[in-house]
Amino acid sequence: MPLENITYCSQLAQNEVRPNRGACKDVEYSIMAALLNGAIACSCSGGAVTGSNCDPYSGDCDCLPGALPPKCDRCTADTYGYSATTGCLACGCDQRGSVSLTCSESGVCECRANVQGAKCNACLPQHYGLYTGSGCTPCQCVAEY
Repeated sequence: MPLENITYCSQLAQNEVRPNRGACKDVEYSIMAALLNGAIACSCSGGAVTGSNCDPYSGDCDCLPGALPPKCDRCTADTYGYSATTGCLACGCDQRGSVSLTCSESGVCECRANVQGAKCNACLPQHYGLYTGSGCTPCQCVAEY
């Protein structure tokens, strides 16, 4: 990053409570260290990879799977079940049957209309069309013998 951009980012950091990160995100951690007259200690929690260091520019820790930087102390939106020793588990929501790819803390996905299952991967009985991605449709069968 050119020096004039670093100066610009430094001015943003001094003048704004929550600066627009934009092009400054790669240098903001080191800028704050300069503003505070020294390095800022890494604050990686249990969800960081053992023995890893934080990024010298951003301060982000090297997180376990699914754990969210900068501190690795919570799960990303598409994971659940934070553990300081293993990270987080993938939600695994079926894109066709779930409203989104996020899930609850117990790993249950929010299903579209007439879709069932913890991962929203099956139509309710007497319904079809999971493949459409807009929920399942009731069967229109006429039972004639």
